[in-house]
Amino acid sequence: MPDTAPTFTDLTGCTWRLELTRGMIAAVKTESGVDLEDLVRTPRSIRRAFRDGRDMLQQLAGILFIVCEEQITAEGLSPEAFARLIFPPTFEKAVDALFVAVARFFPYSEFGRAHRATV
Repeated sequence: MPDTAPTFTDLTGCTWRLELTRGMIAAVKTESGVDLEDLVRTPRSIRRAFRDGRDMLQQLAGILFIVCEEQITAEGLSPEAFARLIFPPTFEKAVDALFVAVARFFPYSEFGRAHRATV
């Protein structure tokens, strides 16, 4: 497994690093209502976490903001400015990087094992 954190590049060419911490996992649960620890247990957990497709996009954007918040602040960006940089063309890549980060943070979960089987 690579030691480098997953990244994605926004519309301006800025690279964002997605390295999860325990604090971020807790913040995601508190601020977005998505329990990443539960989410990685089974595919049903993922469906439960993101019941409505419209809410799912909002939740994923919120999770990306939480994970990138320190970098966003360092860049002097507002949440809205960050959102404009990742929607719509780079959002899919950002979410892919997020899921890789989650799989690496929980390597022994069903989600983490499934990710390792595909790389």
